[in-house]
Order: sequence, then C-alpha cells, then structure tokens
Amino acid sequence: MQNNSQALLLFFIGTGITMSLVGFIVYSILLYRRAKVTHLKEMEHLQNEHEKAVLATTLEIREESIQAVAREVHDNIGQVLSLASLHLSNLKTKYDNPESLTVVSELLNKGIVDLRQILNILDGSSFEKYSLSELLSSQITMINRIEGQNAELRIHGTEWILAESAKTILFRVLQESLTNAVKYANANNITVKMEYETEGLRISIVDNGIGISEQTLKVGRGLKNMEYRAKLLGANFNIESKTNLGTSITINYPLSS
Repeated sequence: MQNNSQALLLFFIGTGITMSLVGFIVYSILLYRRAKVTHLKEMEHLQNEHEKAVLATTLEIREESIQAVAREVHDNIGQVLSLASLHLSNLKTKYDNPESLTVVSELLNKGIVDLRQILNILDGSSFEKYSLSELLSSQITMINRIEGQNAELRIHGTEWILAESAKTILFRVLQESLTNAVKYANANNITVKMEYETEGLRISIVDNGIGISEQTLKVGRGLKNMEYRAKLLGANFNIESKTNLGTSITINYPLSS
C-alpha cells in the first residue's frame, strides 16, 4: 500500500514537472516575441549606429537562447522525464522493488536540476548578471555536451568589468565564432583564451577544423559582420585560416575603448 502511494506521488510529480515546463516555455516564447516588437520599435527611434548594433545584438542573443532552450528540452529534459514516466509505469507490477523507486527519484531530481539551468538561460536579466568569462564558460559547457567535442577556456590575468554594451557585442562575436567552428568547420578541438592586460583584453579562438576558404574570408557576410561589430568597439579583429589546418580568430579590445 505504501509503495502504491509512493508510485502515485512520483507520477504526479513527474507529470507536474512536465506540464510546468511546457507552460513556462510557451510563456517565455510569448515574452520573447513581445520583447522583439518592443526592440524593433526602439530601433526605429535610435540614431546612433553603435546603439543600434548593441540593440540588434541583444535581440540575436535572446533569439539564440530560445533556440538553445528548445534543443535542451528536446534532447535532455524530455528524455529524462520520459524515462521517469517509464519507470513509474513499470512500478505498477513491481511495487515490492524499492530500487525502482530510487531510480525514478534520481531521474526526477536530474530533471529538476536541468530545468533550473534552462531557467537561467531563459532569464533575460541573467545576461547582465554574468561576466564575459562566465558567459563564455557556459558556451564551452554546451559545446562539450556534444559527443566528441573538446572545448576549453583559459583565462590569464585579473578579469576586469566590461561596459555592458562591450560585453554584449564581444559575446555575440565570440558566440558566432564558436558556432561556426562546430557547425561549419567540423572542429572537435577548440581553445578559447582570454588575456587581461593593462592595455586591454586579448581574446583568441583556435580550432582544428577544416578551415575557411579564401573566398569566404574575403566576402563572407558573417565574418564581415563580426569584424564590423568589433570595430564598433574600437577593437581589432583578425582571422587566419588554412584548408584542413584550422582557424584562428583574435580580438584585441583596448582598455581605452
């Protein structure tokens, strides 16, 4: 009787988590769309090119956050809760097996932990709470979740606080560089290095991918866009790449900026 009650309780907990997750995602998407409309209206009234770039970049980051959440829900939390549900179903014929209850409890606990991590991604204000290195560390963690990927972040020197606009633009450039390395260059080894010096911040991303063609280096829209954003900050953007020998991207952000 007691095992029956425990199984029923766990079933309601699992169902509750699943329904709450779906409801929260729908609510978050609605909030995102509302924020997008507001951002577009604000952009119409902005005259400063730098402010426009910061606003557009912020919107892109939020949009990619929503996409990241969708992938995480599909690939991770959905499977965890599905396994929990499967074990609960099996408990109908195995009430005398306490180990099954333990497995279900562990699965649900893992689902809750993953859900909290996703909530942090969805929280628009969380971007402002974290430093550039913390945001990059989060990206590295997500890359390393992909089977066969080995990405690392190295930090040298004492980190100093960046202006919010500079952090937003730098993060977007670095985020796009990492995405390109994994998605298009098929890199499986990526090293990000942040060097805080008295003159400024030097950031490098080196991968072992297939490289970028000379044509793309010259006229690639994505690369030109990253270079343009860096220049808005007064930073120097340099990229070197050779076929099958990987790519190296370096950004020098002067402290005077």
